Amino acid sequence: TTEIYTLSLHDALPISPVEAVFVSSTSLRCRAPAQTASGSVAVAVAINGVDFTDATAVYEYRSAIRVTSVTPRNGPVGGGTRMVVTGSGFEMSGEMLCRVGDALPSPAEVLNASALVCVSPSHDSGAVAVEVSANGGVDFTTSGVLFTFDLPIAIESVFPALAPALGGVVVTVNGANFVRSELLKCRFGETAPVSGTWLSREALTCVAPAHSPGRVTVEVSNNDVDFSSDFDVAHVEFHAEIALLSATPELGPVVGGTLVTVFGNSFPVATSALLCSFGGVHVSATVVSASELQCVSPPSERPEPVALDVTYYPTAATPTVGSALKFAYVEGLVLSSIAPASGPMTGGTVLDVRGGGIFNSSTCAAA
Repeated sequence: TTEIYTLSLHDALPISPVEAVFVSSTSLRCRAPAQTASGSVAVAVAINGVDFTDATAVYEYRSAIRVTSVTPRNGPVGGGTRMVVTGSGFEMSGEMLCRVGDALPSPAEVLNASALVCVSPSHDSGAVAVEVSANGGVDFTTSGVLFTFDLPIAIESVFPALAPALGGVVVTVNGANFVRSELLKCRFGETAPVSGTWLSREALTCVAPAHSPGRVTVEVSNNDVDFSSDFDVAHVEFHAEIALLSATPELGPVVGGTLVTVFGNSFPVATSALLCSFGGVHVSATVVSASELQCVSPPSERPEPVALDVTYYPTAATPTVGSALKFAYVEGLVLSSIAPASGPMTGGTVLDVRGGGIFNSSTCAAA
């Protein structure tokens, strides 16, 4: 039969006894009454509500604790996020625990009276409350500060996969489960993370930072703490800066179509990420070797000289060094007549060619 006992907590002014519930011959359970101030009180029990035991046990009333924020506010469903919980009333010497959603409580690392660190458990996706306890998990706060569990990031591709060592190229990362957040970040190798621009749940862009030449992994984080680990998919190759030396031919017709060979240094071989820029109009470049590439001039609205540069897709920035190259657009050649109209197969006949749009650099060819 359950017997009813009473509990007396008394200090300078005794507190009214409260009922206790019998558990066993060596245990009972009771609920502490409210107290107006923090501090320690003695605990005694009585079997009849009159004759109390000696007050050898001590119970401490503590100021109420509360949670005001959690940083970061989100993390992966797999858990492991190191969360900084801020609030008030945290006990440096207490049995501080964190409870995230309906997961089992876990020990907290107390930094000071207003900050502690918890590690998120694995949990289903969605927002849950983060609460803390200062008495070993008996009483938890009810602050209702939320932490959101996100589906894991998956990276499918990175484009372009080539960037200059000076950085500055806009890299598009395609994948899944990117979160629109001010903490969305990309990390290129061992460099400090850079901010990401959210495009959708499946795409974001980041500006590649400066990095020494070499192939590095690109990782993405939704909270600037936990980064993805698609190491077999996401890579960018940083390489030495391109230097342009010369181009031939140096002019072509306004209708375009001229095959231009550009000579220089440090052209990355076997890549489709380079473009030739004719006065800001970009066309694909074919890398022949580390010192040579080719591209076909686009049409121009008027005859004029334009800057000829090499750049990286898809940015219009020009990460080239060395002498600026020029390409001159001219009116197309018009051939009206040649004289004489015939000559010996041994060649050597001097031809008088007449027409329009002729320059000192013009050449003749027989087809």
